[in-house]
Amino acid sequence: MSKNRKTLTISRPAEFMQLLQAVVKETKHYKYETWIENKTPGKKYYGEISDSSFSIVPLVSGRNYFTPILRGEMKSCAEGMELRVKACNSPLVMAEWPLLLFSLFFIVRMFIDFSPAYIRFAVVPLVLVGVGLLISRSAKKKALEGFLKIAVM
Repeated sequence: MSKNRKTLTISRPAEFMQLLQAVVKETKHYKYETWIENKTPGKKYYGEISDSSFSIVPLVSGRNYFTPILRGEMKSCAEGMELRVKACNSPLVMAEWPLLLFSLFFIVRMFIDFSPAYIRFAVVPLVLVGVGLLISRSAKKKALEGFLKIAVM
């Protein structure tokens, strides 16, 4: 199973749903925001919750482009409820892919023309994308672990 996906069995679904509603600041029209003020004590996430799924984002102080989205699906099972949670990249991290394609274009040009002048156009974007993906990976892992600590209480 992927590091960004976890499956749990919740034996008391009603208590889990109450806990989820207690820690999530529900928004009517969910959208990803890089800055949201947490003025509600006890809330650790914002997003949407339904009977069978949720889409939430951890509340952080300050502007953060790497805050992941936690998407969960809940299904009934014999033991209670099966919870599948996946940590997804923020939409802003996904915007790095064109930068990666841009740098790959210059790498190919460098080899076609045998010109080292293109290296500066290739290396800088590659370093930026690499750092961004490492930060995003760490943020997804941290967000998923934090949510699972709350879920198994």
